[in-house]
Amino acid sequence: MSESLFIRALNLCQNTNLSQGRGDNSEAIRCYKKALVIFRELKLESHILTCLSNLGLLMESAQSYERALKYFKQALDNENLPEQSLEKAIVLYNIGRIFVKMRNYKETLAFLKSSVDIFSVVQLQKDLSYLKREAELHLLNVRSVMNKKSHFSI
Repeated sequence: MSESLFIRALNLCQNTNLSQGRGDNSEAIRCYKKALVIFRELKLESHILTCLSNLGLLMESAQSYERALKYFKQALDNENLPEQSLEKAIVLYNIGRIFVKMRNYKETLAFLKSSVDIFSVVQLQKDLSYLKREAELHLLNVRSVMNKKSHFSI
């Protein structure tokens, strides 16, 4: 692994924090994209997943939901993402939240339910009950909205 490339990528990630602090999300996005290219070249999977998730969150904050989904789904499709992991549960949860904002409640239910299922398994290993509760609350809210809409069935 090229240590100088790795340090450059880490510096780019640190620049994203500074950019976001200044309210410059477009610069943060640019830095994360550059860091992502380097992490992919170095095959550093955990850093790749972090960049993809952070890009998804930045796109969400810019209300660019389709682009947010693109990044979250890339993280979800990563073959190195463990099936029953906190990382996967969080990515599923984030996708579910994006679908809520897009008013796609059927997709929301599927992704939030999957995240709650994984949180249930993972929380046994760590104290993650607060994350599971948050995902369950979103799931209940979406079910409530869907129950009010006659053309949906759960």
